[in-house]
Amino acid sequence: MAITVLTWNLHGSARPDLDAVVEQLRVMAPDVAAVQEVQHGQAIAIARALGWASAHWSFKHFPVVKAPEGLAVLSPHRLEEARTVVLSRCIPPWSHRRRIAQLVRLRLAERILPLANTHLASGDARARLPQARRLLAVLQPGTLVVGDLNDRPGSEVLGLFTAAGLRDTWGALHPDAAEADGATHWRPRDQDERPTRRLDYVLAPQGDHLLAATVPTAADSDLGAYRRLSDHLPLTTRLD
Repeated sequence: MAITVLTWNLHGSARPDLDAVVEQLRVMAPDVAAVQEVQHGQAIAIARALGWASAHWSFKHFPVVKAPEGLAVLSPHRLEEARTVVLSRCIPPWSHRRRIAQLVRLRLAERILPLANTHLASGDARARLPQARRLLAVLQPGTLVVGDLNDRPGSEVLGLFTAAGLRDTWGALHPDAAEADGATHWRPRDQDERPTRRLDYVLAPQGDHLLAATVPTAADSDLGAYRRLSDHLPLTTRLD
């Protein structure tokens, strides 16, 4: 059974145009969308506009002056099970440094899809490494790991997931491509419409057959419009 998995950091505190987000998701038609930096009301509004059955949101941190941020798993399929694990240690709930992961099980026809949605620490590789280890320690066999890992290909964090038997789907399907070809993140100082860093991943178990991994490009999309929605592009992977 072929399924489409999408991951997208929406930068919800910047109040993206939800109608435009919904339209992009409608076109890409994923079986599951794992979203980071999204507020509860935004996640619910997106799922309702799409008519999707499942919208599971988890609290990450409360910045006090804005609505709480979190992660969300959105899907037209039924959610069988969901729980949240805290990956950071001794970080208060109002700090942006607090990090979590969502562990969910979705029913897709005759298959149960186990998936972990996460957003690892930004700007501090020393924090990302123990967070990745804590996530790996609670994963069920066969779980897809998706999200904003805040690290680039070849990093020690990505090496941990590779050693655990998970494949970077974009890298596996585009072995000769440069990082910029699959880049998903604009840095604030980036002047070009094209993002420069690849921070977002769909990591698949060895047994899954990879069919496609795509990010919007200037050849097929208006990257300026995407940049007005978020500082990240969505990454979509199709696998069997």
